[in-house]
Amino acid sequence: MKKVLLSIMLFTLFVSPISTIAVSNNQAEFIKKFMDDAIDEYNIPGASLVVIKDGDLVFQENWGVQSDGSPVTNDTLFTLGSVSKPLTSLGIMILVQQNMIELDQTIDTYIPSFTYKQNGHENKITIRHLLSHTSGISAFDGLKIAELNLRGKDAISDAVQKLNNVELNHEPGEVHQYSPANYLLLGKIIENVSNQSFTEFMNDELFFKLGMNQTVSNYKSASELGYQPGFQSWFGKPIQSENMYDDSGAPYGYISSTPNDMAKYIQF
Repeated sequence: MKKVLLSIMLFTLFVSPISTIAVSNNQAEFIKKFMDDAIDEYNIPGASLVVIKDGDLVFQENWGVQSDGSPVTNDTLFTLGSVSKPLTSLGIMILVQQNMIELDQTIDTYIPSFTYKQNGHENKITIRHLLSHTSGISAFDGLKIAELNLRGKDAISDAVQKLNNVELNHEPGEVHQYSPANYLLLGKIIENVSNQSFTEFMNDELFFKLGMNQTVSNYKSASELGYQPGFQSWFGKPIQSENMYDDSGAPYGYISSTPNDMAKYIQF
């Protein structure tokens, strides 16, 4: 995401607790000191940390405030940023498991209205290429369709239309280029194959089934759960961020969730 959001949620930390039920007192104090020092050093207004070990929640703590001044809690809604991508990947793999898509099938099978210029490259883009950021679509071209602040049920389709006719700069499958465009296209594929909006599919097939009742992928739903836009850094100082929430960016960066819900996801 272009802006540095300082209200952050740290989902997991790999430590070696003595017990599989809870960390030791010494380890808990070490974790708290680590967080306290980091929050002071980087001027982070609010944060939440969940530690999962062997499937068990062994540590959970919150620090600071949201941009409206309310304290960060286990149910505070955070924009997940690129942690949205593994959730989208899981949505794709659900469709693979249901035999509705194939990983090595070309994407024009699922989104025939989207076209791209191969620039003489032999291979076409597949689902697997999008998942692994090896589609041949550059990071630069991906940034052109990111952070557009599009909202509503057609947001993903509108962003895909803006990406239409993009030129590949590498042979698909050969070069890794981390790009929002790949996961935008996966979001559109989910919509076309499931005949649902991205939000509806993720709610029905993933969030509801995992009990993630405070995880959402559009601005309207996030607002209903009390979403706050957070902070951004201005010369090292946190200032309240603009109310940016790009519904078209949900597949790659704008799913929102809480510490409690993300603990459920990690445990799953």
